[in-house]
Amino acid sequence: MWFGQQFTSDESGHAAAVKRHGIVGEKHENVYTGMVNSGIYAAVLERGDVLGLYCGHDHINTYMGNYFGVELGYGPGTGFGTYGLNDGTRDEHTLRGARVFELDERAKRVYTRTRLVFAKDLGIDMSPETQPIDHPERFPRYVRG
Repeated sequence: MWFGQQFTSDESGHAAAVKRHGIVGEKHENVYTGMVNSGIYAAVLERGDVLGLYCGHDHINTYMGNYFGVELGYGPGTGFGTYGLNDGTRDEHTLRGARVFELDERAKRVYTRTRLVFAKDLGIDMSPETQPIDHPERFPRYVRG
């Protein structure tokens, strides 16, 4: 989807793919396909009721698009234990966050949209340095019972 054509990783097709598939988000690492076509996308298309396929393994890709009627995309890395963007720099953890899927039971297909929420936007310190603490925080009252 990113390159706008099968079997190539030529960036020259990306601008057309953005327009064709409505691609939004960032791509910072390569995407690899399996050696065998499992047919999962064809099965999804044939069913007609699958709205999207998302994965989260590529920790520094956050893009998504509509690939001929099915949303395809990535969720960013949610934890701080895995590699991040430009390891070792001040930007290392800027893509930490989560993809949120919004559902509305009054909507025709229930699913209404998806969006990204980044830890940096929630006021979390994104410094790549080790940040030791004196002691763990207590659980909130509702957790303690």
